[in-house]
Amino acid sequence: MKRSVRGLLLIVALGLGVFAADRSVAAWYGEQTLAPLLSVICFAILVFAGSPRLILFAIPMFAAESYLLIKAHSMYPHIRTLTVILGGLLAWWACSQKKCLEVRLAELDLILEKIQTPWILCDRSGTILRLSPSAAVLAMDRQVALQGTSFFSKFSASPSKGELIQQFLKAADGRVSVENYSICLPERASRTFLASLVPIQTKEGAAILVIFNSNAYNT
Repeated sequence: MKRSVRGLLLIVALGLGVFAADRSVAAWYGEQTLAPLLSVICFAILVFAGSPRLILFAIPMFAAESYLLIKAHSMYPHIRTLTVILGGLLAWWACSQKKCLEVRLAELDLILEKIQTPWILCDRSGTILRLSPSAAVLAMDRQVALQGTSFFSKFSASPSKGELIQQFLKAADGRVSVENYSICLPERASRTFLASLVPIQTKEGAAILVIFNSNAYNT
């Protein structure tokens, strides 16, 4: 309920802003009408600050306001009002896609929380963004201490480091998974950890998810 009220107040504030800006421009420069352009800008704001339902509700309001402000001074008020409607529909589509992406990213975070096997999330340059507690145990370090450090410096032992970077970039640039790749830790050079490098999209952006297999330890 409170969210709906905030949404309505936002629409009212944006509508008053369109009216004030349009009349101010007309007062300074004659009967120039910026209402359609300002309305489209308001739709762009609603993509990030509103919801698809709120945008659908706002389309007829902004269209009617624009038409009333421009009908006496525009040669083609209906056509210019149509651009407001089209802009609103485009904003609705963009907001819908944004909400769908947010849902998928939230589902991904939930899945990561439920994964029992060790995993590490890195950005495309190899910086560790997040990792599971079990992955920190593998690295024999604290979870907080590993965040922000280089994945390559902690999870690759010479001489395999160059090959690991090559496989990592293959997953990052080629957007293809690398399955069952052998990773060595400098502290555990006698053991091989089998892992998969999976390119995914997260709330941090494009990333690589390193998932250690359940039978990750080979001597």
